Amino acid sequence: MAAKKGGAVALQQDVTTDEEWEALLRRHGLLLVDVYSEWCGPCVGMLANLKKIKVELGGDLLLLATAKSDTIEALHRHRNHSEPVWMLISGGKLINLVFGADAPRIARLIAHELDNEVKIQRNEECPRTYMSWDQLTPEEEARLQRAEEKRMRALQEEAERQARALQQQRADNYAKLAAKLNRYTLVLLLPHAVPAEDAAEAEGGILVTLRDAWTAHGLDERRRLSLTVTADMADEVFFECKLPQHEELLKALATGPCLAILLHKEPTEIEVFPEADEGEAEPEDGGEGGAAADAVPAEPAEDAAPSDDPNAPGTPPKLQPVAQRVLVEPEMGEIEALAAQSLYGFYPAQGPSQCPLPQQQQQQQQPEEQQQQDDGQAAQWSRFQPAADSPAACVLMASSAGPALPGLWTPLTPVTKAAAMQTLFPDDTLQLTKPPPPPSLLPPSLVFVFAATRGKDVLAAAGQHNGAVTGCGFFTEQRELLAADEAALEALGRERKDSDVLAVALALEASAAAEALTAMQPLYASASAEDGVLDCDAYFPGPLPAEGDADDASASGLP
Repeated sequence: MAAKKGGAVALQQDVTTDEEWEALLRRHGLLLVDVYSEWCGPCVGMLANLKKIKVELGGDLLLLATAKSDTIEALHRHRNHSEPVWMLISGGKLINLVFGADAPRIARLIAHELDNEVKIQRNEECPRTYMSWDQLTPEEEARLQRAEEKRMRALQEEAERQARALQQQRADNYAKLAAKLNRYTLVLLLPHAVPAEDAAEAEGGILVTLRDAWTAHGLDERRRLSLTVTADMADEVFFECKLPQHEELLKALATGPCLAILLHKEPTEIEVFPEADEGEAEPEDGGEGGAAADAVPAEPAEDAAPSDDPNAPGTPPKLQPVAQRVLVEPEMGEIEALAAQSLYGFYPAQGPSQCPLPQQQQQQQQPEEQQQQDDGQAAQWSRFQPAADSPAACVLMASSAGPALPGLWTPLTPVTKAAAMQTLFPDDTLQLTKPPPPPSLLPPSLVFVFAATRGKDVLAAAGQHNGAVTGCGFFTEQRELLAADEAALEALGRERKDSDVLAVALALEASAAAEALTAMQPLYASASAEDGVLDCDAYFPGPLPAEGDADDASASGLP
């Protein structure tokens, strides 16, 4: 396309500058200009057709030219296009604009405009219309519209692809987080279900009812948190299970603070009987060598007991296996099912309840035809109805947008649970999921914890016992080290918070120092040497292994 074949120069005038373009427009006759971009060149494939048109139709009245849009300012809107652009010009004015290499169409237009050109030169009446050089033709507008629609579709597809990738990444991250939270879940009380402070612990109140239900299912409450759930937080909390009336739910959340409760389930203790080793099986008769092998067995007496009788004389007693007690962690999804059963009377993921529905929920139930039109999330919620005697049935709120709004909510899947905990209990989630600290390098010690504001008095009392203190430091509520001593803490210039603590480790044999600190009424003290080991690991962990050391340990099979 870019290379010109023989005859192109003689047939067409090549215009490359603004001056040449202005001179071309001043020429008489009908001009057919092939506008091209430098990277693709003029339309060489049309040369034979143009030559035929000029010879058969135009003669000297038809002038052919090529124009490089890259260097001619008047043709800037045709730059970087690969499709041929043809301009029909007369008297320095634009008559028509044609796109593509449609030879029959171009021939018809040339023939028509040549007739008009002859009439004009004869001063005959000719209804010719002209176009502005800056005005887009209808074909150009349609092309631009199609190009814009294509661009917008591409942008939308890319945005959807990125949204799907982000959603999948969030789901993967929450799935990894959920694997570390199998002991925990949460319950959210919406504003209309949160009791007043003076009635929070009243007999028959919702919190007392919930606590009894949780105890019956082996769950215990770890923490309560009153907070306002914003729309952005709600998108994370209801990550996998938005309700069909989500907008109504957001309005309800905006009416006041919610109450989030963190629940916990202890591991289950079971008895396990170890399997007997095959090597301990009793030898069969005749298995022993020597005289016993050559001995002739005596015929058993008629009144002798059968050989398989454990009470027969000479039968050695069988050893009974000793049961071992082990702790079994909750399975993935187990605590979510227990929490749902305590709230709703059943686990919604197992199917709809067979219990009678509460009257207000029956009134809000959607028709079956409308339920079939709901999406998957709405259908999942539509088939869920809390049992009439469940705590959730007592705090439903009527909604004009669909089913009644729940007053109690708990995540039904581990992934949703992880998203909700990360949003509502970020500090607790961080503490529960971070890797255990390296073992402490301190000698066997007991740990005493005081409020950081008592640091000077506590350290002065401990300092009176030489060699008793094996470690000390000021820590945040999350056990993050602030400073190793009082001077370093003062140098930070940080205002002490009520939640900051001072942890002091005393050697096990320093009984006098331990008695002195115990008399100062610490917030916490290690109850035994075993607790002291755990407390030292928590407050005074050993150094983290270097990256290379960790790789070496993994390669050698070490934990």
